[in-house]
Parts: sequence; structure tokens; C-alpha cells
Amino acid sequence: MGTEGIGLYHLLVELTGLERKEIEPVLDRLLAKLKLNRDSLTTEDVRKVMALYLDEVNQEMEPSDPTGATAVAATKAAEA
Repeated sequence: MGTEGIGLYHLLVELTGLERKEIEPVLDRLLAKLKLNRDSLTTEDVRKVMALYLDEVNQEMEPSDPTGATAVAATKAAEA
């Protein structure tokens, strides 16, 4: 069995290569949005968090979507 929980969270933070003080608030916000807890994080949870993060970054680069349909679809996909 691989790393899980807080150990997986710390590994994820380390592997981003970013400063801890910069990435932890982002990860914590995404975890909260998905109603996940860093103490019980699984690799499947990491996949959901990364999918949501990538979608948010993609949305920032695209023209705005006044209906919010893209964000709703991404959140549902990440939660599935």
C-alpha cells in the first residue's frame, strides 16, 4: 500500500516544487471545496484535487463563462 493521509499531503506539497507557504493554501482550498481532509487523503482524492486545480487554471486562461457551466461541470467531474 502506498502513502496515504497527511503523509501523502506532505509528499504532494513537496513534489510540486513550490514554496510550502504558496501551495498549501491552494491545496487546502481545493480540499475544502471537495469536502476532503488532508489527514485521510488517498491517491484517488489527489486525482480529484489535481483535476479541479487544472480546470481552474484552464478557466483562468479561457474567456469568461457567464453561465458558470464550465465550472459546474468540472466540479461534478472532480467529485465523481
